[in-house]
Amino acid sequence: MMPVGENKNPLIKEFKEYHTDRNVLFRITMTEENMAAVEKAGFAKTFKLSTKVSTSNMVLFDANDRLRKYQNVQEILGEFFELRMRHYHDRKVHVMVCNDLLIVLLEMAC
Repeated sequence: MMPVGENKNPLIKEFKEYHTDRNVLFRITMTEENMAAVEKAGFAKTFKLSTKVSTSNMVLFDANDRLRKYQNVQEILGEFFELRMRHYHDRKVHVMVCNDLLIVLLEMAC
């Protein structure tokens, strides 16, 4: 009796992982027949490397921490862009104030 989930003719004979902190690398070994079948069907489809994502129900928290339904991705990006620009500006002002204070302290030390 064969154990559950074990296939007599598996698609992949062996795989090894060679990952680093920046790269992901799988080395897959299979028979020539299986390789030909995978190439014919397509790697992305056979190994399920891509899927479609539904955008019909995009409910997210907005900048005021309230749930909001967005109609499309551009609407989300537009709101995110405005919020990020405000934060970048606030951070720039803060860094400039800190630098001005540092200049004053260094001038007083001289």
